[in-house]
Amino acid sequence: MGSKNDVFAGLFFVAIGLVFMLASTNYNMGSASRMGPGYFPALLAGCLMLIGLVVGLRGVKNWSRDNEKFEHPISLKSIIFILGGTILFGLTLTPLGLFIATAILVIVSSAAAERAFHWQTLLLAAALACFSAVVFVIALGLPIPLWPQI
Repeated sequence: MGSKNDVFAGLFFVAIGLVFMLASTNYNMGSASRMGPGYFPALLAGCLMLIGLVVGLRGVKNWSRDNEKFEHPISLKSIIFILGGTILFGLTLTPLGLFIATAILVIVSSAAAERAFHWQTLLLAAALACFSAVVFVIALGLPIPLWPQI
């Protein structure tokens, strides 16, 4: 099932991928065996453009069958909560640590949804905080505090 929404989402993905692909050309690409700083962003941008192409083409295929208006117009409330959660994460990461900052990000961003706050939000916050700690602090060794500095 595709729609006009799929076409616009596909175009958006392709546009964002193209911007990041062009930005990654400012860095050395390297090769697959010795990746430079521009290799991985270019690879991700290419994947995003490919996903956008697939989604957009699926929407074009079904465009004539979709006689409905947009089901989900842009919601100012959603934009405010998602951007606000991201900004709060950036502001609270160093003083409160990764676990609390991630919980704030997930809880504030979940307010953008139409549904009420559920226990799944807390479960997602805990899982995302643990995953981030494993990837960024343990695996990559980034100097990010896990808890508030006392």
